[in-house]
Amino acid sequence: TAGVLLSAYHTNSIYLIALAVIMALTGIARFAVNMGYQRATQNRKLTSEESRVWEHRYSFGAIATAGWLGLWCFISMAIEGDDFASMVAIGITFANLIGVAGRNFPIERLFNAQLSLMGGGLIVGGLAMGDIHSLLSILMLPFVISVRSIAKSQRFTLFSALTERKKAEKLASQFDTALNNVPQAIIMFDSNQLVEVANSEIEWSLGLSRENLNRKSSHDVVGQLTSNGLIDPGDAQTINSMIENATDRGSRFEFSFGEDRERTIKMAINPMENGGVVVTFDDITKEIEAANTIDQMSRFDRLTGLVNRDQLQVILKSELEYRSPEQQCAAILINLDRFKQINDTLGHHKGDLVLKAVTKKLEAIVGDVGICARYAGDEFAVILRSRDCMDVAQNFADLIIEALNQPIRVENGMVRIASTAGLAFASRAGDTAELLLKQADMALHFAKSEGRGEWRVFNIALSEELEQRRQMEEALRDALANNEFEAHYQPLVSTKQRQITTCEALLRWSNPKLGFVSPAVFIPVAEEMGIIEEIGSWILHEACRTCAAWPNNTSVAVNLSAVQFRQGDILETVKSALSKSKLDPKRLELEITESLMLSDLDETIERLNEFKEMGVRISLDDFGTGYSSLSYMNDLPLDKVKIDRSFVEDLAEGSKTMTLVQGISALGDRLGLSVVVEGIEDGEQLNVLLKNARVSEIQGYYFSKPLAKPEIAELLDRTSLINRRTVQKMPKVKKLAA
Repeated sequence: TAGVLLSAYHTNSIYLIALAVIMALTGIARFAVNMGYQRATQNRKLTSEESRVWEHRYSFGAIATAGWLGLWCFISMAIEGDDFASMVAIGITFANLIGVAGRNFPIERLFNAQLSLMGGGLIVGGLAMGDIHSLLSILMLPFVISVRSIAKSQRFTLFSALTERKKAEKLASQFDTALNNVPQAIIMFDSNQLVEVANSEIEWSLGLSRENLNRKSSHDVVGQLTSNGLIDPGDAQTINSMIENATDRGSRFEFSFGEDRERTIKMAINPMENGGVVVTFDDITKEIEAANTIDQMSRFDRLTGLVNRDQLQVILKSELEYRSPEQQCAAILINLDRFKQINDTLGHHKGDLVLKAVTKKLEAIVGDVGICARYAGDEFAVILRSRDCMDVAQNFADLIIEALNQPIRVENGMVRIASTAGLAFASRAGDTAELLLKQADMALHFAKSEGRGEWRVFNIALSEELEQRRQMEEALRDALANNEFEAHYQPLVSTKQRQITTCEALLRWSNPKLGFVSPAVFIPVAEEMGIIEEIGSWILHEACRTCAAWPNNTSVAVNLSAVQFRQGDILETVKSALSKSKLDPKRLELEITESLMLSDLDETIERLNEFKEMGVRISLDDFGTGYSSLSYMNDLPLDKVKIDRSFVEDLAEGSKTMTLVQGISALGDRLGLSVVVEGIEDGEQLNVLLKNARVSEIQGYYFSKPLAKPEIAELLDRTSLINRRTVQKMPKVKKLAA
């Protein structure tokens, strides 16, 4: 403005005076805009929209000023033609032009507008003066273009720098984010072993403050851990030495950490190109615990805590390898008899409790003398090594079987189990763990085949017997498909009606190679093999089909095993047998044993009531043996009680056995139950029984042995009764069938 006034004074130009006023006003307006911007940004950050408004105000003022400068040059050169005024205008405009190039080059549109207005005024004014001024104006054009090029170059350089800075800041932010989100604590030391970088995990893992670590030496950092009592001095010395002597290959070190040394830290040290090192600290406590857990699970049984089968073989192999020449090794395998029945009837939870109780008993017996193991689901093992190993093992076998024969308390009830054991001894140098366990297993199978509840020692003769057992299992598996089973029927005679009222269906098996096999032998095997349900379904359907052809006053009784009774579809099996045979449900009796009471009594009663609702009769077989309780006669929805044959063997007037039979029969009569006595073999037993006790039915070889289907049909057709014409008094009854 001062330059314009000076030009106006020198030329006395009204145009320049007016321009000076306009430029002064423009300057005042721009000053006001600048002051307003400073106030607006004093205490807060502008929004994007607000920033654009202020930018537009600034640009408007800058463009106006550039226009006035160009106009000044044009008036001084073209209109006034005054050299002094032209020189002042050109000088000040050139100065502003260069200033604009250095000040406003980042805003391309603004700079181009200012350059055009100021440069245009200079060039047009020079051309208007003519002569040499025209030539100078033409030469100004390259200058203006070069100024624009310089500004563009500056703008590119600035934007490139800003872009790289943003990238660097973003990279640094990403690096910081990544560094603070890795699970390991990280410290970077420079070539002088001073801390350059530490992530936030260092505070959580090692209890160190990031702020206090800056530019601390490695000795200071490790020393702080030592002074806090978090690491041992010996470990601290090792860590410092490893940091100082870091190799290209790096190094690793694990140490205990914490006031109680309850944690394990794995440290890794790796060198950097600048001579520094990166140290990472990884808390591997959980990894070690997991590894220990996996190792524990691989060697020990989770439920009982005993060593498992694989670890048992490792231990036995070691025992055999390091025994002295005078020492023997023994293996005892113990099987819990009918444990599957406990699981099926009581549930797996109570089965697990039984296994834990058995474990305690075994450990109490064996103590430190041997090693106990869980060998299989319901099998345990004991390993012994001593000079008198045979005597110790046999004594242990006696104690174990005796202990496991005692009732076991499970929650609020008592459970009875039994056990069978097989023993094997290794006395030769060449005996192996696999051989010894196989021999003990063979002895166990032999003991089970002899009736359970005993122990046997392996000998060579067992091999042949076990081979026979294997052959029986193979044959039994195909027996149903080969139609090798047959149902025989033994009559039950009514003492009042003096006729056959019921026939008990009894399973028989005859194999082409094995011949006739006793049910007492093959039924337990079938239960162990898990095929008793299929066999039970067959005999149930066969018995109903056969009974449907008998006289209407004759029923059939079919035994149900505990496993079959607990089968989920036993109700459907019974319904199917009745439906296919079209047998009246009242003519079917299901015989259960007292072993069912081992399970949930309420569940047993509920299942029995479902049978009763169908019209099927329920009979309690073998009463007086096993887990007998007179309360069962009242609690269970029974129709009949069968007194076991063992009472008949010692039956005599005035005997305790007779008193028991009298009491059971009298109680049954009062409860409305039929009472059956099994095992009547001769007339003397019959006379004594009928003279002293009121029973409903009698069963035994005195009347008839079990008969095949055609024979029982012939007997029923031929007699249909022990009628009054044949028998006037029951004690004089004749045999029905030889």
